[in-house]
Amino acid sequence: VQPIPPAVRLFGVCIAPTVFALSGLQTLISTNVSGTTKVNFYLMTHVAAITIGDYIGPIMMRYPPRYTRAMVGYLTATGVSALLFVYYGWSLHYDNKRRCAYLTELPASDNDEKNFVIEDRTDVENKHFIYRP
Repeated sequence: VQPIPPAVRLFGVCIAPTVFALSGLQTLISTNVSGTTKVNFYLMTHVAAITIGDYIGPIMMRYPPRYTRAMVGYLTATGVSALLFVYYGWSLHYDNKRRCAYLTELPASDNDEKNFVIEDRTDVENKHFIYRP
């Protein structure tokens, strides 16, 4: 059995897991953002970031055989992404806690579902919006 070439190992370690991360991020955006314009802006920003990453990725693969710069760049980006996901989860939890406290303090007439007017509000404007982490 021949050993796996370094470029194939680098592909498996750095690029293959991003497929699942991208679909997970799309799901987080579509379930936790309200407002048509805001959702479209977030999704298009995500697509633009993917495009920039797809452009920069092959440029980082220029120095074989060890691809040290590419590995450092990919691992740094993965670490920063992990920290941002942890912060995002913490901020969703904190906002949900604050919103639930706000909803329990409202009088029963203000908290009634019949009083809602259907509007295209964002998740920040709508105090009844609960995030799903």
